Amino acid sequence: MKNSQIFYYSNRFKEIYNGSPWYGETVDAKLSDVSDDNAFQQPISGVHSVGEIVSHMIYWRKALIAKLEGGTFKTSMESPDNWKNIKELKTSGWKNLKSSFDESQHTITSLLEKQSDDFLKTEYSQGISMESLIQGIIDHDIYHLGQIGLVKKMVGIN
Repeated sequence: MKNSQIFYYSNRFKEIYNGSPWYGETVDAKLSDVSDDNAFQQPISGVHSVGEIVSHMIYWRKALIAKLEGGTFKTSMESPDNWKNIKELKTSGWKNLKSSFDESQHTITSLLEKQSDDFLKTEYSQGISMESLIQGIIDHDIYHLGQIGLVKKMVGIN
């Protein structure tokens, strides 16, 4: 099948977001009971809130979106946007943050589906293929989905 790998990765993003992943709840389900009142509650000092984690996930998704759009986006562990200030996030509000995540989801899947499998072999950065970046973002989302579940339990969202 032509472009079967691209569609595989697009479907992985869809499965994680609102499909039926083997490991349990999707991102959409996990975030469905988060509100402005509890999105930014930190369970203990030094542990990120659900809102902070979602913002962090969006930040790393921006690198993929930029590349899919033909541009670049320089990510950095040291960037203040990597883990935004909780006060700044509260000002924007949970609904805007969740909407940004939803938008990134739609953008990634629709842009991915416009690519060919050959795109996966192209270089994202020195020594890193686009396929590695895509798989990394998927892994990153799943990793943080688990964290979101723990944080929710710790602050009593379930």
